[in-house]
Amino acid sequence: MLFRSSEIVDFAVSIEKNGEAFYRSLAARITNPSIRQVIEELATAESQHIVDFQALRDRLGDYEPPEQFPGEYEAYMQSLIQDSVFGQSARIEELIERIHSDRDAIQWALHFEKESILFFHEMMNLVAISDRRAVQELIRQEQEHIRRLSAIKKELP
Repeated sequence: MLFRSSEIVDFAVSIEKNGEAFYRSLAARITNPSIRQVIEELATAESQHIVDFQALRDRLGDYEPPEQFPGEYEAYMQSLIQDSVFGQSARIEELIERIHSDRDAIQWALHFEKESILFFHEMMNLVAISDRRAVQELIRQEQEHIRRLSAIKKELP
């Protein structure tokens, strides 16, 4: 079975779009101006990730991952997407309604960034060696987001 790696990149774009929407909605709920600024910067970063992934998708062809049975890798990636907090845009508004403090907001942002890193690490198996640096850079940026969010979390009461 031929697997279209571009479809997985499309899922990554979707996750980033949902992440951007989450951060933009979240920024409106943040009471601390400095935290709001960081959340707005993360929304902008997610927007750039969308552009980066779309460029990557345009370079991809088909890929046949090593599998023990047909469809194994695609099923695994689908599971990651479906179980992701940001895999479905309808869940974002539900989540936003459950956030009642800046600490809740930071905790969910950390969760999103960690899920994104997991997904992008798995995506590395789908791209050509020449494109792996681009995905690694996106992972590095997500890791930096985690560092920033973790520092903010430590400062919260």
